[in-house]
This record gives sequence, structure tokens and C-alpha cells, in this order.
Amino acid sequence: QDIGQAESFKILSDLGKKVVEQDLADMRLPSIDIDQLLSRDDLRGLVRDDFNSADYETAVFKAFRHVEESVRSKAREPASSLGVSLMSAAFSPANGKLKHPGAAVPQEQDGLHQLMRGAIAWFKNPSSHRTVPRDDSQKAAHVLAFANMLLDLLDECA
Repeated sequence: QDIGQAESFKILSDLGKKVVEQDLADMRLPSIDIDQLLSRDDLRGLVRDDFNSADYETAVFKAFRHVEESVRSKAREPASSLGVSLMSAAFSPANGKLKHPGAAVPQEQDGLHQLMRGAIAWFKNPSSHRTVPRDDSQKAAHVLAFANMLLDLLDECA
């Protein structure tokens, strides 16, 4: 709002100026409703604003930090237990603290173990150490949906 004008008068932000300067054919409107995509209130509340602001790197980082914190809590691991090591302490078929009831054989438990290790190593760790360019809303939405699924799997573990 321009304080020198009437209350209803607004000034375009820099982003707004870029948008109106684009050719209509080049404009893309977000078509992903994050509230419809994510079934978990806890995750949705963490990432909605960042996703809707096109800050996909932050949204993905927050989602996987939440996965990490949720695993730590459920496995009753100390705060010093982090990342891939935490996932091994929680899900290792040999001595992990958490087991999924759907894992009928050790190889299936190992599959969950590797899935969780890989998810943290690939989606959370890089953003912890450097800027990871994420500018594709659809790819970011897929990654967030994956975090949603991992949290659902975690909820089923005992």
C-alpha cells in the first residue's frame, strides 16, 4: 500500500511488475492445491505458505526435517541422532527400534530402512549444506507427497 495515497491504492511489488510484463502466453498459474494433495495436517501446516510462495526448497527441507524429527520422536532417539544414522537406528532390520507390520520378511523391512535413509540423504541433507535450486512446482509437490507417504508409513510402525 502506498501511504501517500488513498487506502485502496496499491503499488505493485517487484514480483508483480515482472508478472505483468510477461506475455500472456508465457504466464503459468499454479495448478497444484497443496491442501488437496497432502492428507496430513501437520505436514500441510508446515509447508503450505512456502509452497504457495514458490519457495519450494524451504518447503521440501521443512517436510523432510519433519520426517526426521518424527522418526526421532517415535524411535525415542536422542537429539544427537541425525539423518541417515537415525534412520538406521530406527529401521534397520537387524536392530532397528521400529518395525512396519506390513513387512513380512526381513528384506521388506530393509526396503523401508533403505527408503527412509535414501529420502533423508537425498531430500533433506543437501538443503542442510547448500542451496538446492527448486523451481518446479510439480516436482516439489511430488516430493512433498512422498514425505506425506513416509510419515503415514511411520505412523503404522511399532
